[in-house]
Formats: sequence, structure tokens, C-alpha cells
Amino acid sequence: MMANFDKLKPEDQKMALFVSTGHRQWHDSKLKSVDQLPEIDADFIVLTWDDDDETKEIVLRHGREIVFRQRTVWEYFRYFVTACRILKMKYGYHLFDVIPEPVIEVRICGDSMSASDYVAEMRRLIRIDCWPRRKDLSVQETEKRDGWKTYPKQFDE
Repeated sequence: MMANFDKLKPEDQKMALFVSTGHRQWHDSKLKSVDQLPEIDADFIVLTWDDDDETKEIVLRHGREIVFRQRTVWEYFRYFVTACRILKMKYGYHLFDVIPEPVIEVRICGDSMSASDYVAEMRRLIRIDCWPRRKDLSVQETEKRDGWKTYPKQFDE
């Protein structure tokens, strides 16, 4: 729509600007780096993934502490997997799970029939890597064994 903006009717131009602005805000607010996350002093970390309907944001919590906030959208399971990979890079074997609240899982998966499988598989991979890394294995060997840093690459945005 933006490529042909000048050819659109005025009401379609408004919609195009609205969608474009929302898209830009979503991408600008996303978790992209471990540097955006706080340190958490805990042996086992369980994070909850929730939405704040009032502010239209995803809220990531450790207990009552807010770890990260960002704008929300519909059907973002690919981003959920990418964000979990970043969380695992930050918190390592201390991260035990990232639990989407039941209502939120519907928003994460949207209309995709296979999305819940990706969410479940990412959570499974996080849980199998919740013990200290073996000292006799290199980081690359550990990543290959556990799969958490490379799964699934096709979702990188």
C-alpha cells in the first residue's frame, strides 16, 4: 500500500498510515538483544509471557518483577521463538521455562494451525537445557547437543 500511496483513496491512505505506523512501532519495540534484559539472580528462572490489555503491550515477568515490555500484535509465534532464543542466550541454563498465559497463547499462535507446535517445542528445548554446561564440552558442542541456540533459524527476523 505504501508503494502506491499516492494512488490510494483518502480512506485507504489513512489505513495504510495506521498499519505502517503500527508495524514500525512493533519492530522498534521488540526484544533484539541480551543487552535489553536485566540480570536476574536466581538458580532457576521461570518467566511468564502476558499481555497488558490497557497498554497493548507484551509483558514478560519473573515473579512480580517486569523483565521486558513491548508492543503487542496478533499471531507472533515466530517472534516468540526468536525472543526465547534471546532469553536463553541471556540466562543460560538458569532459564527453566517461558510460560505464555493461556489467553495469550491464542494471540501468539493466531490463526496458524502449526504455531502451537513451535511454541511447545521451543519451551521443551528451553527445559532440556536447564542444567550447568559440562566443562568438558565446548560452547559449540553444547549448542549442538541442546539445540537451543540454533532452533529454529528460519524464524530469525
